[in-house]
Amino acid sequence: MSAYDLFALHLSERETAHVDLERRRVILEHLAREKAATTDASPATAPRTRVGLIRLLPRRA
Repeated sequence: MSAYDLFALHLSERETAHVDLERRRVILEHLAREKAATTDASPATAPRTRVGLIRLLPRRA
């Protein structure tokens, strides 16, 4: 492999790493925005806990 090919490969790998890091940053920002939006949700939309589900069951004799 020539020096030119090695350098081209190096640049290609560097660009791939840069794109991967940029994609990861975008995904993390999106997840942070989703989390911030869901923390403001009302308790009625919050997932039910096991205790809440047990209260809905009929009482045992």
